[in-house]
Amino acid sequence: MKYLCCIWAYQELCMGKIIKYIPLKTAKSMKTVCRRNQFSLLYALTGLLIFCVSGTEAHNIDSLRAVLVEYKHDDTTKVNLLAKIAAAYKDVNSDSMIAIAGTGLSLADKIHFEGGRAECLKALGLSYLIKNEFKNSLKYYNDAEATYEKTGNKEGQCTALSGIALIYYRLNKYDISLGYFKKMLGIADSTGNYPQHATALIRIGYIYSDIGNTAEALNYALKGLKIYEKIDDKIGIAVCYRDIADVYSLRGDFTKAKEYVDKCLAIYGGGNDKQALVANYTAIGAIYGRIKDPVNAIAVFNKGYILADSLHNHYWMNVCLVNIGDIYFQEGNYDSAIVSYALGITEAEISKDNTGLAFDHMGLGAVYIKKGLIKNGITHLLLAYGIMSKNGMKREVATTANNLSEAYELTGDYKHALEYRKIASDTKDSLYNEHGDKRIQQLQFDYELGKKQTQIELLNKGKAIEQSNKEKQTAVMWGLVSALVLFIIIVVLLYRSRQQEKKNIEVVYKQKDILQQQAVRLEELNHFKDKTFSVLSHDLRGPLATLTTTMLLLDENVITPEEFGEIKPVVDKQLNSLNILLDNLLKWSKSYIMGETSTKPEQFSLHKIAAANIKLVDDATTQKNIIIHNNIPAGIKATADEGQIDIVIRNLISNALKFTKEGGNITIAAGSTDGKTTTTVADDGVGMTDGQLQKLFTTTVDNTTYGTQGEKGIGLGLLLCYEFIKANNGTITAASKINEGTTFTMVLPE
Repeated sequence: MKYLCCIWAYQELCMGKIIKYIPLKTAKSMKTVCRRNQFSLLYALTGLLIFCVSGTEAHNIDSLRAVLVEYKHDDTTKVNLLAKIAAAYKDVNSDSMIAIAGTGLSLADKIHFEGGRAECLKALGLSYLIKNEFKNSLKYYNDAEATYEKTGNKEGQCTALSGIALIYYRLNKYDISLGYFKKMLGIADSTGNYPQHATALIRIGYIYSDIGNTAEALNYALKGLKIYEKIDDKIGIAVCYRDIADVYSLRGDFTKAKEYVDKCLAIYGGGNDKQALVANYTAIGAIYGRIKDPVNAIAVFNKGYILADSLHNHYWMNVCLVNIGDIYFQEGNYDSAIVSYALGITEAEISKDNTGLAFDHMGLGAVYIKKGLIKNGITHLLLAYGIMSKNGMKREVATTANNLSEAYELTGDYKHALEYRKIASDTKDSLYNEHGDKRIQQLQFDYELGKKQTQIELLNKGKAIEQSNKEKQTAVMWGLVSALVLFIIIVVLLYRSRQQEKKNIEVVYKQKDILQQQAVRLEELNHFKDKTFSVLSHDLRGPLATLTTTMLLLDENVITPEEFGEIKPVVDKQLNSLNILLDNLLKWSKSYIMGETSTKPEQFSLHKIAAANIKLVDDATTQKNIIIHNNIPAGIKATADEGQIDIVIRNLISNALKFTKEGGNITIAAGSTDGKTTTTVADDGVGMTDGQLQKLFTTTVDNTTYGTQGEKGIGLGLLLCYEFIKANNGTITAASKINEGTTFTMVLPE
């Protein structure tokens, strides 16, 4: 529950835990009795809002920050976590609260998270309120309220409205404050949020009490009590009992005040929210003061001052100092009272609290008059009267005007004495008139007996007319019911039709997507078929024709076996080329038809693969007198599919042998850097033109060239290299110059 902090400390204080910080004399019968203590109870609104915003769960800052450190994602969860951490700093450091909430707000804006944005704006509004920077606080609360309204979060909107209302209350703009609290009341009522509805009622009652309308103050307190009783909220009931006790203490009915304080304490106690506890101490101290218990009153206010000082909250420090000064004044300890009021002026100026400043000047004025320093007293009373008149503080205006009248009378200025006596009298009459007393009694009577006044209209109508009216009402009722049922049926049918239409559209779109995907795949396979047949027609025709012609000559004895033996190396070379072509074609076709190349990445030695492939081409290197240099260090490794990279290196070596002249050199080298392994296969052969380079790794039909000894190309070899390197998250490139050689470079993960 919200708005309950005052009761917790009250329970603690009244259960024998009071610390009597300053010994006092027995209370004296004085003309001026605790005339300003209502200041602290009504200003408890600040603490109540702070408690409302912070929630009922205490968050351990260290635990929350530990979670934040471990959480690495910039998402909605992180925004909510930052908002909770900011709220946890409420009683610790308002600057930290601002910094953390600001970080959360920036992230919420970045990821467009309106809910988290509202929570961070609310935390910023509260933090600036604690620092008494009302302009900034109002800005953030207004933004929070607008964002909550945009997202449909009515509960959050009510909380923000409560903050805005409190700021205007602190600025002594009671009409504006009432407007926002009543807006909060309307929203809570429309959404059935009973706790917030009751909270708004109680806070409206506080403002009415502050402006001297104790009848309305009691009215709203009783309305709040009915709601809390309806939902069986013990904490809320206790708050209402405390507020009712406050109203009776203001009217001097100490018996009733004591009765409701006892009811409050009988059902609830406890609490440790620091900001809320300070407000609680001042509220309880005010009631102690009014029921003539100065010992407990000053003990409570001292306790509140110490806690406020630990929080560096100058506003609450002044509230406590004003009330301590009042009690010293009542006890006749004028020097101590002057010290308290003077310290209070300093705190009020720091916190920019004009209302508190007025109470300090009011107290100093009364003390100086008691000490015989009439002119000094009048100066301070006039300052207090000016502020209080401007802010519509009727009760305080009456008291200050009465004190001014007595002071002017002591100086012989009877004109001003009479003027302020009339002001005091008129103001008191408006506060405590007979109508107000009857209103209080009637409200209490209605609540206790649970009766509602009803108006009974006595109309002399005939039975026939009465029956006719009933029949008409019945007919109208059944007509409306029938129309409503028909409307519901139509709506249901339309809704079902719309839902079925949506399902049909979704099915059509899904089928369309499937057909489009199949069409794209068929087009790719058709293109692949064209590529495959172009390669087969171009690269298989020559070798097969040569082999067929040779075998025909042998069969017809055109050539002898000895002559066939001489051309056999050429035939073997053609068959070897054909074998490599078919092997590459099968692997490439399989990977293409499956839609992706299946890889089994593992770490392996590049030096071993290169050495194995060099050994496979020993005959070719011997025939052309070419030297292949394996300059790959033994420790160099790569991570990829070893079988596929083996095929790539084999193709690159075969390609280099094909285009390197007799007596040439081929160099294979590798190195690692930044998690990548770079392998090069370089030759000093015939090289390539720019046009030839552009056709590498493609399947164009004119992409096959002959080697230095007329070796036939293997067609898909370089294209297969490209596909395999790409499938293993690598890259392959070529650089070449005519008559200087060619270098192929492939980069793979280390």
